[in-house]
Amino acid sequence: QNDISYAILHSTKRWMERYVYLNEGRDILVVANLYGVPGAGTNNPRAKATNEFILNHAIQRLIKSKFPYLIIGDLNTDPDDSEVIGEALREDFLVDIAKRFHSNPTPTFRQGGPYEGMAGKGTTRIDAALANHMASAMITDIEYGWKMGSPDHVPIIIHCQRSNLA
Repeated sequence: QNDISYAILHSTKRWMERYVYLNEGRDILVVANLYGVPGAGTNNPRAKATNEFILNHAIQRLIKSKFPYLIIGDLNTDPDDSEVIGEALREDFLVDIAKRFHSNPTPTFRQGGPYEGMAGKGTTRIDAALANHMASAMITDIEYGWKMGSPDHVPIIIHCQRSNLA
Protein backbone atom coordinates (compact mmCIF):
# COMPACT_ATOMS: atom_id res chain seq x y z
CA GLN A 1 0.00 0.00 0.00
CA ASN A 2 1.39 3.38 -1.03
CA ASP A 3 -0.53 5.37 1.59
CA ILE A 4 1.01 7.06 4.63
CA SER A 5 -2.04 6.37 6.82
CA TYR A 6 -1.90 2.68 5.91
CA ALA A 7 1.82 2.54 6.77
CA ILE A 8 1.33 4.32 10.09
CA LEU A 9 -1.67 2.21 11.10
CA HIS A 10 0.04 -1.02 10.07
CA SER A 11 3.10 -0.13 12.15
CA THR A 12 1.00 0.37 15.30
CA LYS A 13 -0.18 -3.26 15.25
CA ARG A 14 -3.46 -1.87 16.67
CA TRP A 15 -5.32 -1.87 13.34
CA MET A 16 -6.26 -4.40 10.70
CA GLU A 17 -8.15 -3.81 7.48
CA ARG A 18 -9.89 -6.50 5.46
CA TYR A 19 -12.02 -6.54 2.34
CA VAL A 20 -15.22 -8.52 2.69
CA TYR A 21 -16.58 -9.59 -0.68
CA LEU A 22 -20.36 -9.62 -0.97
CA ASN A 23 -22.91 -10.43 -3.64
CA GLU A 24 -20.74 -13.13 -5.24
CA GLY A 25 -17.74 -10.79 -5.32
CA ARG A 26 -19.49 -7.91 -7.05
CA ASP A 27 -19.53 -5.71 -3.94
CA ILE A 28 -16.92 -4.95 -1.30
CA LEU A 29 -17.24 -3.85 2.32
CA VAL A 30 -13.98 -2.75 3.90
CA VAL A 31 -13.87 -3.60 7.61
CA ALA A 32 -11.14 -2.08 9.74
CA ASN A 33 -10.73 -3.35 13.29
CA LEU A 34 -9.06 -0.84 15.60
CA TYR A 35 -7.83 -1.41 19.14
CA GLY A 36 -7.30 1.95 20.80
CA VAL A 37 -4.47 2.80 23.16
CA PRO A 38 -5.19 1.66 26.74
CA GLY A 39 -5.70 4.62 29.04
CA ALA A 40 -6.79 6.97 26.24
CA GLY A 41 -10.13 7.56 27.94
CA THR A 42 -8.51 8.47 31.25
CA ASN A 43 -6.39 11.40 32.38
CA ASN A 44 -3.36 10.08 30.51
CA PRO A 45 -2.43 12.83 28.00
CA ARG A 46 0.16 10.72 26.16
CA ALA A 47 -2.24 7.79 25.66
CA LYS A 48 -4.99 10.17 24.54
CA ALA A 49 -2.71 11.96 22.05
CA THR A 50 -1.44 8.67 20.61
CA ASN A 51 -4.98 7.35 20.34
CA GLU A 52 -6.19 10.51 18.58
CA PHE A 53 -3.25 10.19 16.15
CA ILE A 54 -4.23 6.59 15.35
CA LEU A 55 -7.93 7.47 15.06
CA ASN A 56 -7.08 10.33 12.70
CA HIS A 57 -5.25 7.99 10.33
CA ALA A 58 -8.02 5.37 10.52
CA ILE A 59 -10.59 8.04 9.67
CA GLN A 60 -8.40 9.22 6.79
CA ARG A 61 -8.58 5.67 5.37
CA LEU A 62 -12.36 5.74 5.76
CA ILE A 63 -12.67 9.14 4.07
CA LYS A 64 -10.46 8.17 1.12
CA SER A 65 -12.14 4.80 0.54
CA LYS A 66 -14.00 4.28 -2.71
CA PHE A 67 -15.88 1.44 -1.02
CA PRO A 68 -18.24 1.14 1.94
CA TYR A 69 -15.89 1.35 4.94
CA LEU A 70 -16.54 0.41 8.55
CA ILE A 71 -14.25 1.00 11.54
CA ILE A 72 -15.13 -1.23 14.47
CA GLY A 73 -13.45 -2.00 17.73
CA ASP A 74 -12.44 -1.08 21.23
CA LEU A 75 -11.38 2.54 20.71
CA ASN A 76 -10.43 2.91 24.38
CA THR A 77 -12.20 6.26 24.37
CA ASP A 78 -15.84 7.24 24.14
CA PRO A 79 -16.47 8.54 20.62
CA ASP A 80 -18.12 11.60 22.20
CA ASP A 81 -14.82 12.43 23.94
CA SER A 82 -12.63 12.19 20.82
CA GLU A 83 -11.81 15.47 19.10
CA VAL A 84 -10.87 13.62 15.90
CA ILE A 85 -14.14 11.69 15.75
CA GLY A 86 -16.10 14.81 16.67
CA GLU A 87 -14.53 16.79 13.83
CA ALA A 88 -15.18 14.01 11.31
CA LEU A 89 -18.83 13.84 12.44
CA ARG A 90 -19.25 17.63 12.19
CA GLU A 91 -17.75 17.58 8.68
CA ASP A 92 -20.15 14.71 7.79
CA PHE A 93 -17.30 12.36 6.84
CA LEU A 94 -18.56 9.51 9.01
CA VAL A 95 -21.53 8.14 10.90
CA ASP A 96 -21.51 6.91 14.50
CA ILE A 97 -23.63 3.81 13.92
CA ALA A 98 -24.82 3.43 17.53
CA LYS A 99 -26.10 7.02 17.47
CA ARG A 100 -27.78 6.45 14.13
CA PHE A 101 -30.03 3.85 15.75
CA HIS A 102 -30.10 5.04 19.39
CA SER A 103 -30.10 8.69 20.47
CA ASN A 104 -28.44 7.71 23.76
CA PRO A 105 -26.25 4.66 23.00
CA THR A 106 -25.67 2.15 25.75
CA PRO A 107 -22.28 1.83 27.46
CA THR A 108 -20.27 -1.07 26.06
CA PHE A 109 -17.65 -1.56 28.78
CA ARG A 110 -17.76 -2.34 32.48
CA GLN A 111 -14.84 -3.76 34.37
CA GLY A 112 -16.22 -6.77 36.16
CA GLY A 113 -18.64 -7.65 33.40
CA PRO A 114 -21.22 -5.90 31.27
CA TYR A 115 -24.94 -6.32 31.81
CA GLU A 116 -27.99 -4.92 30.08
CA GLY A 117 -28.99 -1.57 31.53
CA MET A 118 -25.59 -0.86 33.07
CA ALA A 119 -24.87 2.80 33.82
CA GLY A 120 -22.89 5.02 36.13
CA LYS A 121 -19.36 4.91 37.44
CA GLY A 122 -17.09 2.37 35.75
CA THR A 123 -19.20 2.10 32.60
CA THR A 124 -18.36 3.74 29.30
CA ARG A 125 -18.96 3.48 25.56
CA ILE A 126 -15.43 2.73 24.34
CA ASP A 127 -16.52 0.20 21.73
CA ALA A 128 -17.88 1.69 18.54
CA ALA A 129 -18.76 1.27 14.90
CA LEU A 130 -17.96 4.22 12.63
CA ALA A 131 -18.88 4.13 8.96
CA ASN A 132 -18.67 6.18 5.82
CA HIS A 133 -22.04 6.97 4.24
CA MET A 134 -21.82 4.08 1.79
CA ALA A 135 -21.37 1.56 4.62
CA SER A 136 -23.96 3.30 6.80
CA ALA A 137 -26.53 2.81 4.03
CA MET A 138 -25.91 -0.96 4.21
CA ILE A 139 -26.48 -1.16 7.96
CA THR A 140 -30.07 -1.93 8.90
CA ASP A 141 -29.69 -2.25 12.68
CA ILE A 142 -27.34 -2.88 15.58
CA GLU A 143 -27.84 -4.85 18.74
CA TYR A 144 -25.76 -5.70 21.75
CA GLY A 145 -24.66 -9.26 22.55
CA TRP A 146 -25.44 -9.20 26.26
CA LYS A 147 -25.54 -12.99 26.52
CA MET A 148 -22.32 -13.65 24.60
CA GLY A 149 -20.24 -13.95 27.76
CA SER A 150 -17.61 -11.22 27.35
CA PRO A 151 -15.63 -10.50 30.53
CA ASP A 152 -15.83 -6.70 30.28
CA HIS A 153 -17.10 -5.56 26.85
CA VAL A 154 -20.49 -6.17 25.27
CA PRO A 155 -20.17 -7.14 21.60
CA ILE A 156 -21.86 -4.91 19.04
CA ILE A 157 -23.75 -6.91 16.42
CA ILE A 158 -24.19 -5.09 13.12
CA HIS A 159 -26.90 -6.12 10.69
CA CYS A 160 -26.25 -5.35 7.02
CA GLN A 161 -28.28 -5.75 3.89
CA ARG A 162 -26.32 -6.06 0.66
CA SER A 163 -29.18 -4.74 -1.44
CA ASN A 164 -28.65 -1.33 0.17
CA LEU A 165 -25.32 -0.95 -1.64
CA ALA A 166 -25.27 1.94 -4.07
